[in-house]
Amino acid sequence: MFFAVRFILLVAYFFSFLPPMQAEDLIVKPFKSQWNVRDHIPLQEFTIQSHRGAGELAPENTLEAFELGWNLGTIPEADVRTTNDGVIVAFHDKDFSRVVRDIGLELKQKGVADVSFDELSQLDVGAWRGDDFKGRRVSRMTDIYTLMQQHPERKLYLDHKDADLEQLAD
Repeated sequence: MFFAVRFILLVAYFFSFLPPMQAEDLIVKPFKSQWNVRDHIPLQEFTIQSHRGAGELAPENTLEAFELGWNLGTIPEADVRTTNDGVIVAFHDKDFSRVVRDIGLELKQKGVADVSFDELSQLDVGAWRGDDFKGRRVSRMTDIYTLMQQHPERKLYLDHKDADLEQLAD
């Protein structure tokens, strides 16, 4: 209690030296500058990555998220992991607890490496984002590559979590 009272008195003493503030002092004002990065560096020299596909706009690491990322002119990121039967997929987390609903605690604590692709393909990775995204499934890397085949301009950033790199390159 003694320390709390001393702390309050110390804070009050500190604030007594500050000038009085007006309400307009609390309003955040936009930074104004004549300098703009676009005036100095051509925008085409920038690479913009969309995290986990476009994981803030669609369920992360789903085909929908990757397609959306490319349509926005970005380079989607895929987090690559391997199922226990050797299928390489895009999935960020080490377990299912954050993005999969309506499954038992035991399965929530498992991850991609603990299940087969058949088991993984039954999990709904979209419902946690709302009813509009129910039924979305984990993407196989081969399916993502298929989306890229007809569009040679598309690029993909791979975040290696747990996958056989030689198999991934095939």
